Amino acid sequence: MMDDLKGKDRLIFLWRRQSGRCPQCQEMITKDTGWNLHRVLPIARAGGNTASNLLLLHPNCHRQAHSQENNDCPALIEQGLEEA
Repeated sequence: MMDDLKGKDRLIFLWRRQSGRCPQCQEMITKDTGWNLHRVLPIARAGGNTASNLLLLHPNCHRQAHSQENNDCPALIEQGLEEA
C-alpha cells in the first residue's frame, strides 16, 4: 500500500511541476485525457526513476516522443523539463 501512495504522490508532484500540462503539446492533462510516465533518459541509457528524469505526457504525445528520429530527448520535452 505504501508503494501505491508513493506512486500517487509522485504523479501529483509531476503534474503540479508541469502546471497540469503536457510539455509536448501544452494541453491540460486530466483523467479524461490520460497520461503516460515518460523517462527523458531511458533506463537503458542510465536514466533513473528520479523526478528530474520523469515527465507526464498524454498517451499520443508519449508515442510521438518515442517515434521521433532522435530518441534522446525531443526539444519540446527538454523545454518542458527546464520550465518545471
